[in-house]
Amino acid sequence: MKQQQRRSRVPDEGLLGVDIRGNSRAPDWLVEPKTKSWDIPFDSSSMSSSSNVPGRLGALPPAAQERALIEDLLNLLQGVPGEYIVPEKPAGGRRSGMGEGDIMTFSVDPTVERTLSDLAHELLPLVVWHHTIVGFVDSCASYIAGLVLQALGATIESILHDYDVHLAELASEMHNGKLNLRKMNLYLSPIKDNFKKLNTIVTSIRKSESRGGQVLSLLHEFTIEESLVGTTEELCCTLTKAACVPYMKMLEKWVYHGVIQDPHYEVGK
Repeated sequence: MKQQQRRSRVPDEGLLGVDIRGNSRAPDWLVEPKTKSWDIPFDSSSMSSSSNVPGRLGALPPAAQERALIEDLLNLLQGVPGEYIVPEKPAGGRRSGMGEGDIMTFSVDPTVERTLSDLAHELLPLVVWHHTIVGFVDSCASYIAGLVLQALGATIESILHDYDVHLAELASEMHNGKLNLRKMNLYLSPIKDNFKKLNTIVTSIRKSESRGGQVLSLLHEFTIEESLVGTTEELCCTLTKAACVPYMKMLEKWVYHGVIQDPHYEVGK
């Protein structure tokens, strides 16, 4: 049986249509992707305020409280709503969570033990960063995003896949009774560093509305910065290398063959 291969987000050049003026155009089914990644839904049914979070954990022993919080965190870290940890307000009412000034905040069951609540709060920034990154990857899947952003989005998607594998390992530890909140925080600490930087990168790209060469310039700046004082240089290098591939291919055809094949007007951006 042949193994099914994962499709790349970068469309084949043969998918490009041509209008009557000879300019490339996107097929209708590529303009807006129909399938979205898992992410926390922000609607009235999932919203809560700090005054009406279900207070059911306080009556349980500490071990049971911790288990319930771990289950909620594992769900939230995958973009699935929790039961005892819930978002307080939507990020601009958008799944992508990319609105400027948007702040995602959460309420934890107020009856839970303070130490457990504090440990749970330490992981909530990772939930927010994951939400932002997933929204960025979804936007990169669009045809009109351009080849550079599509390549960048595909690479980030592979990082998210590795992240999901780590969460699956934690879920296995939980079911075997070997996971607590302190161990969970320790295990996810390196991932938090990478996702914090990744969140900063994708937010900068979205706020500046960068495309093509502008994206590469931003990635280069982040890479130089991390090479001097940061701890995520490898991540920045990986993103920059991946995003450069389609751009360099366009430049190669132009320099060596005199062919300008830039359907998204990314060269010189």
